Amino acid sequence: MNNTTELNPISFYFSGLSTEELENIARTEDLTKEATKLLIAEFKNRNHIPPKSLSFSQRLLKRIKQRLVQLGETIKTWVIALLGIAILFGVVNLIVWGGQKLWHYPDQRQLDEIQQVLEIDRPKLDQLEANLKKLHHSLDEKEITLKQLDSTINDLAAKNPNGLSGAEYDGYMLLIENYNKNAPLYNDSLKHYDSLHHNYLLEIGAYNSKVKEANVLANKIGTTWYVVPELPAGSQKSGKPRRSR
Repeated sequence: MNNTTELNPISFYFSGLSTEELENIARTEDLTKEATKLLIAEFKNRNHIPPKSLSFSQRLLKRIKQRLVQLGETIKTWVIALLGIAILFGVVNLIVWGGQKLWHYPDQRQLDEIQQVLEIDRPKLDQLEANLKKLHHSLDEKEITLKQLDSTINDLAAKNPNGLSGAEYDGYMLLIENYNKNAPLYNDSLKHYDSLHHNYLLEIGAYNSKVKEANVLANKIGTTWYVVPELPAGSQKSGKPRRSR
């Protein structure tokens, strides 16, 4: 009994094609490893050199190119999708932002007006505070001078209980005259300072009321970044009026 070899259907298919048709398949078809071997065998049976496209390196290069093309298409699809999502979110945010601006337009307009007033008032308050500090310093110097004169006059009177005579008396009276000359000036400056300080407190109160109003509007609108610090009330001059001697 003769042994028969089972005929592979792919090999049978290749055997029925012309050499030119086989070369076209080798160049254009993505063959499996088994089919590639059978195609190479068919070329050898015909004493024909197999095309280079059937070599392992060429097939690997072809598959790499195909993978790169597929990867490029996938990346392109993802980029388009992400770009579409970004545009969608941008449009939605623009609509929401525009809606908020339209909804809070009266509050925003009022806030802008208050901010303009605050920007004008703040330098005025700074200048008023600087003037108060300067006047406060001047009052301190005048008060020191009056205290020194008062102390000298009292020391002379204590050392001479029976009274002064001659040049000492003249010097004593000159000290009293100097004291009585400076005491009213000090008192006038102190009144002026107290008046300015009172006005300053009123201005501070009005300014800080605007600050609170602005911050309420800012929190309502959502612009929490807008912060206006409240100014301190400043210091009161503790000096007392000086009576003439």
